[in-house]
Amino acid sequence: PSRGVAVFAGALAAIGLFARLRTAAMPAHEMFRSFPSEDGYLMLTVARNIALGNGMSSAAGTQPTNGVQPLATGLQALCFWMVAGERESGVRLLLVLYTAVAAVAALLIHRLGLRLLSPSEAAPAAALLAAAAWFASPVALFHSMNMLESGLYAAVALAVVLLFARGHAQGPVPWPWRRCL
Repeated sequence: PSRGVAVFAGALAAIGLFARLRTAAMPAHEMFRSFPSEDGYLMLTVARNIALGNGMSSAAGTQPTNGVQPLATGLQALCFWMVAGERESGVRLLLVLYTAVAAVAALLIHRLGLRLLSPSEAAPAAALLAAAAWFASPVALFHSMNMLESGLYAAVALAVVLLFARGHAQGPVPWPWRRCL
């Protein structure tokens, strides 16, 4: 991509990074009101209770939950366990984790763009702009940082689409078990 496109994409990525990580530097009362949705608070509570040894529960470990998204809850519980169940530190750590997951998703968007748009001369610039625009998008920002499984599942879905695109380039060959998994 041209220097101008790279600078613009870099600016978009910096905006997205700042918008995601600025919350981790906020005072606790502001941080807790930033990204988590109502369901996100429930997920955080359940994950923290798992880390504290209270099982899959809410209400200070007194009421079992009727279900969670296991991948997201497991990762959140691991983060809370790493900080001994401390609520504020756990949420700050999760803000960094979800920012990293969103960055991986943006990288996957870039790679998918390169894969789908090549051999066009515009492929590198278009892929870079698409990834940066997604990372800075207010809609993607909210959904990838809401403390639910949305950001994780977006990254996983992009990875699967990229694998299919790579497999398609090889022709109609059956996939080995390793790639299917």
